[in-house]
Amino acid sequence: VMIMEKCSDLLPDYFSFVKGVVDSLDIELNISRETLQHDHQIKTMAKSIESKIKKELLAMQKEERDNYLKFYKAFGNQLKYGVYTNFNAKETLSDLLMFNSSLNKDYVTLEEYISRMKEGQNKIYYASGETLDKIDMLPQVGNVKEKGYEILYFNDYLDEFTIKAMHKY
Repeated sequence: VMIMEKCSDLLPDYFSFVKGVVDSLDIELNISRETLQHDHQIKTMAKSIESKIKKELLAMQKEERDNYLKFYKAFGNQLKYGVYTNFNAKETLSDLLMFNSSLNKDYVTLEEYISRMKEGQNKIYYASGETLDKIDMLPQVGNVKEKGYEILYFNDYLDEFTIKAMHKY
């Protein structure tokens, strides 16, 4: 049995809230850390673990929304930071992100926002501010809402960085 407290090769930093055991018959017991880092089996296991975590989180987001919101309030910044700092994580994490919406100030995913876009709308509208109420009072927000568009409210310091790091959705 090989025990590793932290193995960034198996689990990226943005999923470091996950704790568990990985059991594999394919890895030798007597193996150096350097060999382990370059092992193809480790990379395959890492992809599988990351995929499984995303699948479970997406299932929770769709089927257990209240639980996902609790999770997101605790670890959402970690996911946003992952998008901002890890170029390869954008595809993995973009569907897990949530932002407050002008529709009813509840959290929505980017997929939900896009599904409600008006005919001919080809941009995602967002506004940044300290609180939801302060954002709602911005004259620009009022103008966009008058046209019938939904707006994402960015009241977290990482929101704007995250969306800019994504480039597109």
